[in-house]
Amino acid sequence: ITIDNTLSISTVSQNAPYSVGNTGFGNPAYSAGMMLTVNPIFNNDGTFFGLPGTGQNIVGTFNHNILATGRLVDYRTRTNQFVGSASLTYKILPDLTLKTLVGLDYRLTQDHRYTDPRINDFFSVGGRLSDQSDWNTNLITTTTANYTKKIKAVHNINVLAGVEYRKDQNQWFQADVAGFPTYLLQYASAGATEDNASGQWTASSTFSQFGKFGYAYLSKYIFNYTVRRDGSSRFGTNNKFGVFQSAQVAWNIDQEAFLKNSKTISGLKVRYSFGQTGNDQIGNVLYAQLYSASRLYGGSSGIFPSQLGNPDLSWETREESNLGLDFSLFKNRIELTVDAYKRINKDLLLPRALYNTTGFSSVQQNLGKVENKGIELLLSVIPFNRGFKWKSSFNIAFQKNKLLELYDGLQTLPSDNSIRVGSPLGSFFTSEWAGVNPALGRGMWYDINGNITYNPTAADRKILGDIYPSHYGGWNNTFSYKGLSLDVFFQYEYGRVRQDGQFQQMMRMAGATVNTLLYGYNTRWQKPGDIAPTPRTVNGLGDINSVGWGTGTRYVFKTDYIRLKQLTLNYDIPATISKRFNMESARFYVQGLNLWTYTKWPGYDPEFTGDNFGILPQSKNITVGLQVRF
Repeated sequence: ITIDNTLSISTVSQNAPYSVGNTGFGNPAYSAGMMLTVNPIFNNDGTFFGLPGTGQNIVGTFNHNILATGRLVDYRTRTNQFVGSASLTYKILPDLTLKTLVGLDYRLTQDHRYTDPRINDFFSVGGRLSDQSDWNTNLITTTTANYTKKIKAVHNINVLAGVEYRKDQNQWFQADVAGFPTYLLQYASAGATEDNASGQWTASSTFSQFGKFGYAYLSKYIFNYTVRRDGSSRFGTNNKFGVFQSAQVAWNIDQEAFLKNSKTISGLKVRYSFGQTGNDQIGNVLYAQLYSASRLYGGSSGIFPSQLGNPDLSWETREESNLGLDFSLFKNRIELTVDAYKRINKDLLLPRALYNTTGFSSVQQNLGKVENKGIELLLSVIPFNRGFKWKSSFNIAFQKNKLLELYDGLQTLPSDNSIRVGSPLGSFFTSEWAGVNPALGRGMWYDINGNITYNPTAADRKILGDIYPSHYGGWNNTFSYKGLSLDVFFQYEYGRVRQDGQFQQMMRMAGATVNTLLYGYNTRWQKPGDIAPTPRTVNGLGDINSVGWGTGTRYVFKTDYIRLKQLTLNYDIPATISKRFNMESARFYVQGLNLWTYTKWPGYDPEFTGDNFGILPQSKNITVGLQVRF
C-alpha cells in the first residue's frame, strides 16, 4: 500500500490596466498615438494637465490625459488558491493494482476596480468602485484498476478500468457604487449611490466510466483500444451520456530482423489512430427552460421566462484520424516525425438564432459540422556531438478548416454571412479594395463582377482570406561547449489575414482632430495623375456618394511574421568553484524574449488574438539571473 499527497497554497496579487483591447479614449494603447502632441502632460507644479474641473482642456478629439488615467485608476486582483490531492495505491496482486485519487482546487479571486473621480470618464459621477469576489471549487475523484501481464517475454497485455467524478462550483458577488466625496476614500461604504449589486451560484458535474485494452507483440506490433462513457449535468435528460471510442495501431519496423541490426536506420515506426472525444464546454443550464427574477415593475421584483429549454441537447463530438511516421538515422542524429490528421467536429454546441417574435433571441442546439485537416512535420538533426555540440529542430504545421454543413439545409448562416458551407470559419466576407482613382483621388472597390465601383453593396461581398494561418511552426537551436550553452528559438506564422483597426483609425486624414500617421500624409492623393495608395482628403469618413473610408479590404493585411521568440545564454559555473561555497551547482544565465521580429504587418504586433484595437504588443524582456542548488 502506498499513500501519496501533494499540497500547494499560494497568494498572487496583480495590477491591471484601466482599459485595453478597445477604442476607449482612456485606453493608452489605442489613443496615445492619436493625441495631439501640442498637449502637455504635466503642469509646471507637477500636477496633471487637462483634468476635468480644472479649467484646462486637452486640445483634439482625444481629450483624455492618458498618463493621469493610468496612474489615478486603481485596478487590483488578488488570487488565493489551495490545490491538494491524495492518492492510495494498493497492489492486490503482482499484476493487479488499485488506485484511488481525490483532488481539490479551491480558488478565491478578489477584484478591486476603482476609477478616480478626477479622470474624464468618471468625473461626472464622482468616481466609481466595483468590488467582486469569485469563489471556484473544483473536486475530482478517480478510481482505477490496472492489470499488466507479460507472457513468455513475447506478449504484453495491459487492461485498465476506472470511474471518475468531477464537480465544478462557482459563486460570485459584485457590488458597484459611485459618488465619492474624495479620491482618498476608495471603499464601497464611502460611495453615495449603489449602481449595481449582483451575484450568482452555479455548478456542473461529470461522471465517467472508462476502460482500456492494450496489447504488444515483441514490441513490434502494438494495439490499444479505449472506450469511455461520459455523463454531464450540462445536457438535457434525454442525452446526458455519450460513448466515445478510440483505437491505435503501430508497427515498429526497426524491430524486424531485416532492420534490427542496421547501422543506418536507428528507428522506423508507422502508426495510425482513430478516436472520438466529447465536448460539454457550454453554460451549465443551457438545456433548461429558465425563469429569471428582476426589478421590472417600479422597483419590485418580477419573474419572467428568460430561456428556452432543449431537453435533447447533447455532446459535441470530435472524430480524428491520424497517420504518423517516426524515422531516425545514424544513432538518432537525424530524426523525422510526420503526422497527417483529419478532424471532424459534429453536433456543434451553438446558439440557433430565433425570430424576435418568439420572445427569445436564440436556443442552444447541436448544429453543423466542421472539418480540420493538416500535416505536421518535425525534423531534428545533431550536426556536431563532440566537444562542441549543436542540435537543431525545425517544425512546420499546415492546416485547413472548412464548414461542411449547417442546419435545415442552409448554405449560409442567416446571422453571419461569412459563415458559409464549403468555406473556412473565420473568413473575411467583404468587398475588395481596388485602390485609388489616379484622376479623381477617390477610393475604389470591385463589385461582384470585377468592375470598379465607388459604392460596393452587400451583393459585392465575397470570401477574401481568413483569420487562421495556413502554416506555422518554429526553429530551435542549441549550441554548447563545455559549461557554456546558447539556446535560440524562432517562431513563425504565415497565411493569416486580419483587419488592422488601430492602423485604420490612425489613417484618418480628416473628420477628426487627431494625430495621424506620417505614412498616410505622405502617400495621399493630391492632384490628377498621382499614383497613390491613400485617397484624397475629405472632411468626413467617406467621400461624396461613396462608402466609408474603412470599407472592405483596404485595411486587411497579412500578419505573416518571423520572430526571435527566445534567446538564452547559460554558463554552468565549474563544480570546483561552486563546491567551495557549499553549492551543489550554480548557473548564470541571460535570457531575452521577443528581441526581433520581421513582418510587413503595419500595426503594433502581428501576434495577437481578438480585435486589433488598442491591444498591448508582446513585450521585449531581458532577464539576468543566477540559479543555485544546495
